[in-house]
Amino acid sequence: MEEGLTTILPTYNEEANIRYVVSDVIFYMRKYINNFEVIIINDGSSDATLRILNEIKILYPEIEIVSHERNKGYGYAIKTGIRLAQKEWIFIMDSDNQYRVNGFDAFWNNRQYYDFILGYRLVRRDNIYRQWLGKIGTYIANLFLNEPTKDLNCGFKLFRRRDLKNITLISTGGCIHFEILFYLMKYKNKFFQLPVKHYRRNGGKATGGSLKVIFKNIWEGIKIVFHKKAEVL
Repeated sequence: MEEGLTTILPTYNEEANIRYVVSDVIFYMRKYINNFEVIIINDGSSDATLRILNEIKILYPEIEIVSHERNKGYGYAIKTGIRLAQKEWIFIMDSDNQYRVNGFDAFWNNRQYYDFILGYRLVRRDNIYRQWLGKIGTYIANLFLNEPTKDLNCGFKLFRRRDLKNITLISTGGCIHFEILFYLMKYKNKFFQLPVKHYRRNGGKATGGSLKVIFKNIWEGIKIVFHKKAEVL
């Protein structure tokens, strides 16, 4: 039997995008992946995201919806998805409609050769401020990673489930990407980076560039690097 794939879609206040993203993912998986599941983590959205998810669940019984009562953070949502994943591989994709799942072909077709595969945005379709933040964040992260990454926070990554299950993750925010790679690169050195297309956000609001989020990521990064204790799942 073909190896299975869990797709994790963390989402927060994406009423303008979630219907299209889920439909796109399901159509792709039905066509190309024989053994799959899709887990959508609604991280305490205050808009119509959950209502829309419940509506499309009728059309797409393959999806599993998990809803946090309050917003716990991007990293916490990903941790919830990892905990629930049942398939051999885990694909993490942002649900803001700035990525297209059809770019996943090269990831899936090359999975047997690598421990994990990371996407990087050929051209980042965000404002200058977010582009600047992303470059600085990747540069700083690479100072602590065993191998450099091209685009640390690109929301398009493929991992083996058993590897992610073996990590006790402490991050609840955007530092989750750094934390996963920080630990995996200690024990796994066979990874590959593939380019993905990035699109402008046409609806909803990005929250990753706020000062609150930035300081949270810095603090969590310090705890990760210096192995400080923190709340875990």
